[in-house]
Amino acid sequence: MTGTSDPFEDLAARWNEQRPQSKVEAIVDVLRDAVVSGELAPNTPLRQDPLAQKFGISKIPLREALARLEGEGFVVTHPGRGVFVTDLRADRIREIFQLRVLLETELLRAAVPALTPATLDRVGELIEVFETAPVAQLGRQNWLIHSALYAPSKRDLSMQMLQGLHSHAERYVHLHMGEVDHGRESNNEHRAILAACRQGDSERAVALLRAHLEGIGQAICGHFERYLAARARTDASDGKTLPDV
Repeated sequence: MTGTSDPFEDLAARWNEQRPQSKVEAIVDVLRDAVVSGELAPNTPLRQDPLAQKFGISKIPLREALARLEGEGFVVTHPGRGVFVTDLRADRIREIFQLRVLLETELLRAAVPALTPATLDRVGELIEVFETAPVAQLGRQNWLIHSALYAPSKRDLSMQMLQGLHSHAERYVHLHMGEVDHGRESNNEHRAILAACRQGDSERAVALLRAHLEGIGQAICGHFERYLAARARTDASDGKTLPDV
């Protein structure tokens, strides 16, 4: 966040910068990015009247944008209570990584024969950027690495599905990657996958990718479960009751 007490003021400014897009697309992008980055925390209420006023729009495109975000799983509507940012859940992050393993291994297997030296060099450059990227940018940088490797598969539908999974995973990565990947060990795994791709060894590349995804998924899931348990103890001691979202 930029230091203001109200995150919606920052979002409204970002919305105004994106006005050349359609209103709905711009609202979806601004709110989705804020949820993924943690700028809008889990369980944050999204009140339509104040939001529409801050964004300078009617509630019609706002409602459509919120419906889109609910379909993507980033917000949830509770009748009589309103719209909330979805909570972070241990079962959800585990499912995300299980689906990523299934999709990404198939995409890489299909992509390896079509990888060009230029693409491989580009992936290498992205891996080096990951090495020194701020923790807040690791999720985005990770997507750039993986998507560059898989793009030659030409499986557009799978890539669209995978991008959605990465967006959901980024919420958890943003919170926990600094704790579970101190020395950027996962980047050495990226380098090993790239080396296998350079050799044209698709089976080795796929095996390394599977181990990479399963390892980082287990680390993030374990850390997140401990985080949830600590949060539950704190909430219980404070007498808080959070929305079931």
